[in-house]
Amino acid sequence: MENDKSVKLLYNEQKDVEYGWVKFHHIYHGYPLYHSHDFYEYFICYQGEYKQIINNEAHYFKNLSCCLLRPEDAHLIEEIKKDSSQYSISLRKDAFENFVNFINPSLLEKLQNNGTMYFSMSENRVRKIIFYLNQLREEQNDKDNVQVLTNFLLFNLLEPLFIQNGVYESEKRPAWLNDLLIEINKPENLNWDVNEVVAHSNYSKTHLSRMFKEEMGRSIGDYLQEVKITNARDILVNSNMSIEELCDLIGHSSMSHFSSAFKKRYGMAPGKYRTKFKNKE
Repeated sequence: MENDKSVKLLYNEQKDVEYGWVKFHHIYHGYPLYHSHDFYEYFICYQGEYKQIINNEAHYFKNLSCCLLRPEDAHLIEEIKKDSSQYSISLRKDAFENFVNFINPSLLEKLQNNGTMYFSMSENRVRKIIFYLNQLREEQNDKDNVQVLTNFLLFNLLEPLFIQNGVYESEKRPAWLNDLLIEINKPENLNWDVNEVVAHSNYSKTHLSRMFKEEMGRSIGDYLQEVKITNARDILVNSNMSIEELCDLIGHSSMSHFSSAFKKRYGMAPGKYRTKFKNKE
């Protein structure tokens, strides 16, 4: 991975940058001061080896091993091998928790109560994350693109963490449903309709609809609507994207239908909601 151009670009040029509520820092050495934060922090060991003391316990990181520190977790970082490097991605507490809650409310509780989570990433996954960080740098003045790219970045950070820590499995849902929910909640699939969901399953529309409602307590269409409207709310308060563009992004062909669904969920029309909350979040 060391010869990958996108990796080199980020490695050579980015030191400490912030996009909205995502902050990136490249750690070349250690940080020996024992400290804590009021935000979430991802660590990805890119090369070499580090030792971290986390909540008074020693943990070693190398070969793309990672962890997620929660607010108030205390730690320090020691470089074990010379010329080691790791990425630190800091996420504002309220915004990150809103994103996790959007995927599934019960995931947030597990994230807060499961302790520090340790996991690993593939080279391909890290390349994706670096690509999104580079895109965020290039598009930092375009609030609409920053919001969409942030969602892509977060999903790629969250997916391996939850899968490897058994968070999805602890929901006691069948594997086919967990896999399907992961696909539905990917930012690039926001425009899916029921037929797209069926096409990405191994079941007929009738069979899938019945099983989905038995497991989730609601129809596929109702679940898709919730995903679209919740994500639309986040985009409204974090970007200048027009309502028409937003409808196209989430697959709503009717602006009036979208406005009606949004008002039913949040008690006011999309435009009024943006005016009221955009500068407060």
